[in-house]
Amino acid sequence: IGSAHRHCLMAVDDLKRQNFKSESDLRQGMIALQNFADYSGKKRSNKGLGAMDDHKIEGGLMLTGEDIVFNEASTIARGIVVNVDTRETNFDLVNRINDQSKLFPAFTLEFIQYLLSKLSRENIVDIFIISRKIIDQHYTSSSDNLDINNYDREANNFASLLTSWIVLKSFLWGSDP
Repeated sequence: IGSAHRHCLMAVDDLKRQNFKSESDLRQGMIALQNFADYSGKKRSNKGLGAMDDHKIEGGLMLTGEDIVFNEASTIARGIVVNVDTRETNFDLVNRINDQSKLFPAFTLEFIQYLLSKLSRENIVDIFIISRKIIDQHYTSSSDNLDINNYDREANNFASLLTSWIVLKSFLWGSDP
């Protein structure tokens, strides 16, 4: 299913511990999340300790909830946690966003055409390398709130995010990435 929806954002709303019937179900959920982040079922075992089939899971995953359900460092390091303050629903904004969402098929098509015609794989790799250098210059092993054991993974996640923003910004504003 993940491969069939590789261009989709899959959202799981209100993920919380109470939604899992047992600790075993919670562990299976964490394994699924790790497989999703690894793009593979390789080297993961199922609850019977047998090896899972090798399969590629693609697409974007977004989890919403009040708490971090999967609290293992390796799971947290694979994602970006965003804290959001609760506010009243702005129905005017919701309606405007729904109207704008109808433009996304054309936006996506034009963005893909831009990527294919204006940027090569080498360009994007170069942008990522520069992004990683920026992250490395900003953080050091002595930085507060930095788990040095997960630094490479976290730095790569943020460098990927910065690379994505730079490429999108170049498309939206016609700037040189």
